[in-house]
Amino acid sequence: MDNKPTLLDEDLYLEMLAMPRGTKDLQELFIRTYLNDTRFKRDDYGNLYLNIVNDAYVLSKGPDTAFMCHIDTVHQPSLTEVPVYAQQGIAYTDNTVNCLGADCTTGIFILLTMIENQVPGLYCFFLDEEVGGLGSQWAAENLNWGEYNHAISFDRFGTQSIITHQMNERTASDEFADELAERFFAEGLDYEGDASGVFTDSYSFEGVIHNRTNLSVGYYNQHTNSEIQDLNFLLELCNAVCTISWANLPLGNIEPYCESDSPDFYHDDYFGTGFPLVDDLLDLLNYHADEPIVDDIERGLEFLLQKYSNLDEDDPFYIGKN
Repeated sequence: MDNKPTLLDEDLYLEMLAMPRGTKDLQELFIRTYLNDTRFKRDDYGNLYLNIVNDAYVLSKGPDTAFMCHIDTVHQPSLTEVPVYAQQGIAYTDNTVNCLGADCTTGIFILLTMIENQVPGLYCFFLDEEVGGLGSQWAAENLNWGEYNHAISFDRFGTQSIITHQMNERTASDEFADELAERFFAEGLDYEGDASGVFTDSYSFEGVIHNRTNLSVGYYNQHTNSEIQDLNFLLELCNAVCTISWANLPLGNIEPYCESDSPDFYHDDYFGTGFPLVDDLLDLLNYHADEPIVDDIERGLEFLLQKYSNLDEDDPFYIGKN
């Protein structure tokens, strides 16, 4: 792009953080408040999409990249407002709530910035990622994704990761990660391939989209009340994603069910699990007890219990025996 990107106001981001989305109703309130662009299309699950094609693609079939984020947060279902503070380039909350919610408010803000700057691609805003990726799983199973080669989520802690593995499986090629890292480096950002990913919406597209990655967006300590967002990095990243070219990224080689280079994918210095704490899931399960979604939540809870109950007691993700 020849012109300097138009950046959205930081105050808008802080306002978005103040609105928790721990229930379906609160997700819908957020959509009505911040995702009310009439160009958005909704699927039968309730996920939102916007496809942008500009003149750079008029001679081809269109962009082959889907950008992804999720609308829900792991806030307690009863929470209707989050205290948000910003000092010295850091956004944070206090101990009256269970988390800030930068996961995935930051991803939403980044996608809205890219839309504002007409960056070509398909923009996907999924519901219910924090209870097992239910929205993206529905989309992967029910919609046609044949023209897309890359699914890029903006839902990773830190400032350097281009995730190549999720759930201990390879989900993006090294060729793809290396090329994307070079493009970011040209804009002053130091990204690299990272094999220690856990789970986010892009994972749902196994066998549907070739490269499925997750990018660091500058938050830390997600799913805790110590969660913070580096606002300076967010500004740099918003500039970069609206400046680099997303066209012609390589497919590269992906071996199915290839184990991660990470020695133990459960361990994470910044609590980098893609799932909510089990207490939060139980709260959500009770909240939705009379709704059809409860069956999906129960399956997600069973999955978590099986995965995390066999860890050592001193493991940061130990949740006890079921």
